[in-house]
Amino acid sequence: MPLTTKFVRGVLYLSGTNSQVDAQTVPLLQTAKGTKGDEGKKGLRGIAVLTWAVTFNSSASSATIAAACQAALVNAYPVTETSPIDNQTPRSGDRVTLFNQSAKYSKTYLYDGTGWGEVALYVDGSAVITGTLSTSALAIGNTSGANRILLTDSQLLVYGSSGTAPRVIIGNLV
Repeated sequence: MPLTTKFVRGVLYLSGTNSQVDAQTVPLLQTAKGTKGDEGKKGLRGIAVLTWAVTFNSSASSATIAAACQAALVNAYPVTETSPIDNQTPRSGDRVTLFNQSAKYSKTYLYDGTGWGEVALYVDGSAVITGTLSTSALAIGNTSGANRILLTDSQLLVYGSSGTAPRVIIGNLV
């Protein structure tokens, strides 16, 4: 028995009793399986969380730190035929931990969209116990500027690319 499918088109009037429906049964085509195609290009990556060994210590300049963070990205995301070079470009939220075992040096840096800043404290979400964190405000994306979400005790504000005025305000949350 050949495989078939039924196409139904029409209008159903919900407010009355009239309905108009046409149905047509059409046989499905059965074809031979084709050969496997070439691998497609990979898409852009998400946020990177990397660890990178360095030869410097805590007295390194911000330029040296930025270069080391960039080296971690280049190493983690090599350019190939199927991997775009854009994956080596830092993205807001990228996190790199730099370490030098002999110098007893280890620091984590976060890319905020403009540069690499030292993370003062990182708490893995799985280590947080319900009800143990409280704050008067929470910023998602960054603390000021464009493309962020700010949640306070009374409002939810969504900022667009201008960053000067919120695009969405849900106020006086109780």
